[in-house]
Amino acid sequence: MSARSIFQKAAFRRTIGVLLVMPALLFINACQEQVKVEHSIEIQASQQAVYDFVSDLNNEDQWNPWRGADATMQITTSENSQGEGASYSWTSEDSGEGTATITKAQSPSRVEMHIDFGDQGGGDSYMQIDPLENGSQVTWGFVTEVPFFMTGMIEDEVGAKYAEGLQNLKKVLEQ
Repeated sequence: MSARSIFQKAAFRRTIGVLLVMPALLFINACQEQVKVEHSIEIQASQQAVYDFVSDLNNEDQWNPWRGADATMQITTSENSQGEGASYSWTSEDSGEGTATITKAQSPSRVEMHIDFGDQGGGDSYMQIDPLENGSQVTWGFVTEVPFFMTGMIEDEVGAKYAEGLQNLKKVLEQ
């Protein structure tokens, strides 16, 4: 068998392999699944106090775990830092770039944000604040669509950060 025919057979096998693998990869990427991550905590602060604090983006440095995790992160907050339309954007060597915008501010019970991660997609975050006899129940959630094989990673990574952020929020508001 000549070197040329060996090369042709190898090239043919590679081409067939690519043709078989590409549709599978496209199918996997096209199978989007909605992921919802949600964590809650009780905070000894009034519903209104919690709402006022979390609806002002200038306060995020005090409790948002992503803010302190990346020393290269540069954050720019809109002139209006509170309520619907308030936003901030970030750039970072580690975390890339993106924008978070408050899309709904319903005093004293709910704040919703759309988070745009640029070419990495986006999602919607919310803070639900429910009154309790001696404080508030605060639920922080995130909803997005990702390829199905990434759902576990999103649940683990975002879930851990949300739990940390709620603990930070509790610590700050109960001082």
